[in-house]
Amino acid sequence: MASTQRAQDVVTGLPVDPADAPLIREQWDANWGYCGETSLIAAGMTFGQYASQFTVRALASPGLPQVQEASQLLLGVNDKAAARVMHLTVSQYNESGGLTDRARAARFVSWMRDRIAEGARVVLGVYIKGSRDAEYDHIVPAVDLVASGVENGGRSWLNDRLFFSDNYGRLRAGTFRSLFRDRRGANVSSAPPYSIPSRVNHYAVAIAGVADRERVTIPVMLQASRRGEPELADGALLPPTPEPLAIRATVLIPDQNQSYNLYRYDDFSKVPEASFNAAAANAIQSWVIPAHSGATVAFDVDVLTSDTAVFRAVPSTAL
Repeated sequence: MASTQRAQDVVTGLPVDPADAPLIREQWDANWGYCGETSLIAAGMTFGQYASQFTVRALASPGLPQVQEASQLLLGVNDKAAARVMHLTVSQYNESGGLTDRARAARFVSWMRDRIAEGARVVLGVYIKGSRDAEYDHIVPAVDLVASGVENGGRSWLNDRLFFSDNYGRLRAGTFRSLFRDRRGANVSSAPPYSIPSRVNHYAVAIAGVADRERVTIPVMLQASRRGEPELADGALLPPTPEPLAIRATVLIPDQNQSYNLYRYDDFSKVPEASFNAAAANAIQSWVIPAHSGATVAFDVDVLTSDTAVFRAVPSTAL
């Protein structure tokens, strides 16, 4: 996760680590935009689960037509509830009063650095150049936070670089010195396309992994054959006609002497948070991974872009 160097992609000039590739996805702009939903999907894929943007919004705002502005998945509103329904463990960034603007920014950077170092995926609110919201305009998943190692009068974090997906299929990057801007500064001609809000509260959540009360699951990472879904028409009350999607689920094996079971679920309501083997009937598909199968084992499934595909891997000896 946190690293000392990263190579460039199409925007930054640096290649993306395969473990980070699921974070770079493409959102729908219709129905007030699905940036929050896409960010949660991206984070979830790094922990073994995929869902459509339409599905995630329905989970975030059950019963609300998706043409309504209030149906959006928003930070500080319904983000934690949506993550929990998706069986993800989530924590929210909490502001601390009485700090100067610089101290507030430093605290936010420290929180992001710590969460990323722990293996969590951070989702944060940013300004879009040319927009007007005082709090944030857009929601994006952080990909990495890279320390510069350059001291700057005790404020070396200003030279650290944040890498994040813009939810339009591109990796973005910038130093915190260039990214932290107030609303006016975020809109000047020399500003980057996206900025981290300053002089206002910061909005962010950290997705630490899957909900697992017994702590028996092992890591699963998904890669998909496409970064987005068929286009959604603005004002649509129903999702677009789905298209084929190929998913590869890669299981990271921590103990070569242990065999494991991999389960696939097609509905979040069927995903257990404990006793995974006892609840095997909830899964629509399962595989046995024998001992000594190697450090990673991959499984390919064909689904539709509208489908839900949730994977959980546990030791065969678990409950």
